[in-house]
Parts: sequence; C-alpha cells; structure tokens
Amino acid sequence: MQNKKSVAYIVAAAATVVLSILRVLLAPSLAEKGGGALAVVTFLLIPLIAVALLLVSPKHPPVAPAAGRSLLSFGALFSGVLMLITAVWEFIRWRTQGLFPFPAPTTVTPLATVFFVLLCVFALLGGVFFVLQGIAWTRGKPLGGWLPLLALAPLFWSWVRICRYETSYCSSLYVLRHWYDLAALLFETVFFLLLARLVMRPEKAPRFLCGLSLATGVLLTAACVTRVAMALLGEEVAFGDCALLSAADLGIAVLAFGFAKAYVPSEEESVKKDPLPVPDGEEDESDVFLLPLNDESPLDTGDDTVYDDVQPTPLELEDMILRMMQNPDDEEK
Repeated sequence: MQNKKSVAYIVAAAATVVLSILRVLLAPSLAEKGGGALAVVTFLLIPLIAVALLLVSPKHPPVAPAAGRSLLSFGALFSGVLMLITAVWEFIRWRTQGLFPFPAPTTVTPLATVFFVLLCVFALLGGVFFVLQGIAWTRGKPLGGWLPLLALAPLFWSWVRICRYETSYCSSLYVLRHWYDLAALLFETVFFLLLARLVMRPEKAPRFLCGLSLATGVLLTAACVTRVAMALLGEEVAFGDCALLSAADLGIAVLAFGFAKAYVPSEEESVKKDPLPVPDGEEDESDVFLLPLNDESPLDTGDDTVYDDVQPTPLELEDMILRMMQNPDDEEK
C-alpha cells in the first residue's frame, strides 16, 4: 500500500509540473490567437492525468486521520481563512463600488445579484466549516452535533460559481479561454461532494478518494501557478482569463493533497492488535510442556504415593522392559 501511495504522489508531482508549464505557455496564446495545437494537447492531457491518478492511487475507503496531521490541518485552516477573507472582500467591493467578481455580468439582473449573495453566504459558511474542521483534525476528534452539516457549504459555494459562469456571457464567447479553470472547478466540486459525505457519514466512506484528491490538487495548483505567472509577466488579458478561480482555491489545493495523504489507509497506519489471551482450559496442545517423571523432576515433592492415573512415557516403558529382561528373577522389576 505504501509503494502504491508513493507512485501516486510521484505521478501527481510530475503532472503538476507539466501542466503548470503548459498552462503558462498556453495562456497568452489563448488570449491573443485562441489557442492551437498546444491547447489540444493540454485539453487531452487533463482527463489522461485524472484517469492515471485514479488507477495508480489506492482505492480502499479512507480512514479517519490521526491527531497532528500538519498538512491536512494546515490546508483546512488555510482554506477557511482564505474563503472568509475572499467573501468579505468581494462583498465590500460590491456594496461600496458595485463591482462583481469574475465573471461580472454586463447588465446587473436580479439573478446575478442572487447568485452573488449566495456566493458570499456559502463562502462564509464554508470558511467557518474549514476552520472548525481543521481544529478538529488537529485534535484528532470529529465534529459533533449539527456541525458536520456545514460540510455542504463548500459544495454549494463551488456549485454557485459554476452557475454564475454558465449564466454569463463568458460561457458563450470565450469558452476556450476558461475551459481549463472550469475543468478544475468541476473536479473541485466532486471533491467537496465526497468530502461532505465522509464528514457526515464516516462509517460509509467513499472509494477512490485518494486519486480524486490528487487530481483536484494538481489542477488547482497548475491554475494558481498560471495566474501568478501571468501577473508577473504583465499579461493583463491572460491574467483576467484566469480569474474564474479565486485565491481560496490555493488553500483547497493544499487541502486536497493533505486529504489524499491522511485519509488513505497504509501499512504504517494499520493498528496491530495483540493476540487475545487463551481462556483457562483451552490451551493449545503445542503450548503444553511434558515434564519428565523421575527423581529429578521439579514436581517431585517426596511423596511415595503411587498414582494409578500417572502414565509412563514410551522411554520409561522401554527402559522397564529392558531391565526386566536382564533380571527376570527380580520380582520388583
């Protein structure tokens, strides 16, 4: 199991590097020319990487993480803080300047306003959930009461972002510019769905979580690296095209990698139980030691009483027969 985990991590690391390089090279050409052969290669590489990670990753249901999982706890806390900051910042911009996050509607409609309000509400609830869950993972204890229901907030938050994109003009005019981030967002939504199921019903944990978590982390990391690279290179158009994913998705990438590492059962995490003691009177015959019945026996108490139920061993019988043959007149023998 440990070897399979190592192979999955190596594949995920290599895929992250390759996709990040391809995306950095592809983003400016998509903004100017609409892509080309490189866009086709990157598009085909995404499902291939996802399938490869699902195949090489362990497929057993996950187990609850132990206390002190630094990467998982940090990813949850980091995601929660970024989601809270993003929600508050976007709400302040909307109230003070009337600005919507990407993709901003050309005309402000009631539907666009409702979607934006839901986006902020679910981001706040999702941030609270990840902060509480990160603290719980640090202590090695599950959330109690109704708090596991907050695991649905990140799922709705991700789904509202997909709905905002599909109801915007960007989904019909600039599809090729955003299809990569949309694919990452879809993987993130499925990851949130399985995460919510695990948190609310840990006794029925879903399978394939390791591969899905790694695929989500790879796509989100490559997307965040591309956005930062476009900002550093001064590619304003390409930077705007990468705005479908927010800063909070960087924390989700860390959470996904930590989730894959902590929730997959492995040999070093398996519990080795001590063998149960055998009840009295049920000892195995292999554990019973025969003691010699002679004068040097440790059970000899000096009592000359003859017990009829004591059976001599085969060696003692043979010795007695030989002595009787040598001394046939000896009545005691």
